[in-house]
Amino acid sequence: MGRQLKCFFADVFDKHTAVFEELGVNPDNGLGDVYARIQNLQEEQRQEIETDIQTCLEVQADLYMVNSDKGITNLHVPSNVIIDASLPPIIRDGGKAWGSDGKAHDVKAVIPDASYAGIYDETVKFCIENGAFDPATMGSVANVGLMAGKAEEYGSHDQTFKVPENGTIRVVDTEGVTLHEHSVEEGDIWRMCQARDAPVRNWVELSVERVKATGSPAVFWLDIERDCYPDEFDDALEEGAKIEYLVGTLEVFEGENGVRGVRCAKMVKKEKRGRRMGFKDSVFSIQAYR
Repeated sequence: MGRQLKCFFADVFDKHTAVFEELGVNPDNGLGDVYARIQNLQEEQRQEIETDIQTCLEVQADLYMVNSDKGITNLHVPSNVIIDASLPPIIRDGGKAWGSDGKAHDVKAVIPDASYAGIYDETVKFCIENGAFDPATMGSVANVGLMAGKAEEYGSHDQTFKVPENGTIRVVDTEGVTLHEHSVEEGDIWRMCQARDAPVRNWVELSVERVKATGSPAVFWLDIERDCYPDEFDDALEEGAKIEYLVGTLEVFEGENGVRGVRCAKMVKKEKRGRRMGFKDSVFSIQAYR
């Protein structure tokens, strides 16, 4: 967020550089950090900075608001705008988001991420061509347990770094073997993703509890190496939960026009057989293009 904040409020940061350095203002922590740190300044100096911030807000492009009533913009706190909680409502509402006046306005979403940007670009194009998604006919997917075990079922926030200089980041095992590496540039955001058993089990438990509480059907799709959670599913099925459990292996491939994607090389459905769950002899494939 730091780059965006300093760019949007360039006049403020240029004018008050010395004060911000003395106060320890960190633009990566958002506009809220600026407001918090200037509170102990003399009233006249504080009001001057607040006025300069307000001037930027008035002359720059309108910002997407997190809370219009309280004047909280999407640049206030880095964690206030979660992309997979913000973009779907924007798409659902026809490309509109809340402005400072408490009304919905056309919005331009800037997504500096190679993964999410492509996904939502394709989603928008699909809706333009085919119309809005209708949960009544297509169903919906619950957002369950994304923060299970520090989100370690898909990555780890405490292993996310802002790259200090140009170079290479390597992931090395205990024997010194490089597992993979990436060329990086100063200012890049790099995350060490991982999958640990305990967080994945926690995620499964949270999901099963949601299924039991809501009565909604659920499909679990886990790697064949994670075919090791029968108890949670057995207990839920005994209580009448509607669960399908799929296991399989994935492979990366080159799709149409060189587009990379993932394909389920082998998918096996598990179903209840008596007290325990067992494999059903049906194999099918799922493809997803990036």
